[in-house]
Amino acid sequence: AYGNAIFRIIGAIIALPLMGTITHFLQSMNFETAQSVIIFHVGFNVALGILFLPFLQHIANVLRNLFPATASDSSSKQVQPIYLAQRDQKTPARAIANVAREAKRIADIVYEILDVSNDAYSEAQTRAVIQEKNKQIQLLRKEATLYLSDIACEHLNHSETARILDIFNFITNLGHMGEILDKGISSHVSKMTKNHVEFSIEGKHEIYNLHRALVNNFQMALDLFMSQDEELAHELLAAKIDFRDSINKATHSHIERLRGNVHLSLQSSAEHLDVLRDFRRINSHISAVAYPVLSN
Repeated sequence: AYGNAIFRIIGAIIALPLMGTITHFLQSMNFETAQSVIIFHVGFNVALGILFLPFLQHIANVLRNLFPATASDSSSKQVQPIYLAQRDQKTPARAIANVAREAKRIADIVYEILDVSNDAYSEAQTRAVIQEKNKQIQLLRKEATLYLSDIACEHLNHSETARILDIFNFITNLGHMGEILDKGISSHVSKMTKNHVEFSIEGKHEIYNLHRALVNNFQMALDLFMSQDEELAHELLAAKIDFRDSINKATHSHIERLRGNVHLSLQSSAEHLDVLRDFRRINSHISAVAYPVLSN
């Protein structure tokens, strides 16, 4: 509404000195008064669109800063648990199945922000999405954890107790991943924006490849959480080692660029190494899904 008002006020200021010329032109066309009003109204709006369209994104960014989202705006986006039926908490098998489905739902949200997180360095809108999604992750994680703690423990057998612990650890790791993606990216981007720096071409390529490998590992972890397959658990741990080796190679390559005085690498070195550190931490949380499967 404010943006629309700004456009129209500026348009009116521009049009007012021209009203005599515009009126004379419309009268010369022999339009009826009602027709002239309609034509002027349509023409005015078309002119506004043509005039402001090239500046739309810049004005939108200014308006977002002037009028940030209110509590009511964000609360409308908040999610609520879907599968955590309270009536099932006295029946462990049902309750565990419920919370496992909710955990999978949380994991899907983590996957969403992990998949787009590499775009956050160039798109402010992506960073806002990640922040909002992380709020959802933390809310659902809290609700799922409380639900787990209320399952009737006196009726649990050994396998059910182990599965509850597995789900609890899985949800906890998902929460940590959400925090790393949100707080880590926000911190890196803030520093880079403030200091007017960016990654080198080689650095961007390395981070992109590492990011895709991280997404693939997370997809494997989700499959493992649902299937509890030992062979897949071994595959995930092997992928963890490969990813660790890739991180070490990327770190070594970055150091070589520093020794070669690559300007962009020198400027963005701290942020580059922070990203590699966060990738390593996220991968550790991802691979943690494999250990309970192999220990059972």
